[in-house]
Amino acid sequence: VVQDIPPPVPLDTPMVLMKPVQECSTAEVYKRFQLDKASSVDPLHLLEEISKNGISQNLCINDL
Repeated sequence: VVQDIPPPVPLDTPMVLMKPVQECSTAEVYKRFQLDKASSVDPLHLLEEISKNGISQNLCINDL
């Protein structure tokens, strides 16, 4: 389900995106993904927490 949402943090919030030197094949990453080991946290809960309290490390989940 796709829906429009307001930005959870101000658009002028400074952020850093780091790209590691090592590369990972997208196909290989998805092939190794194990749904039973993925986070069970509701993404809408994470969005709500980020919107209310800002970004924190414990709210940044990437199961891939």
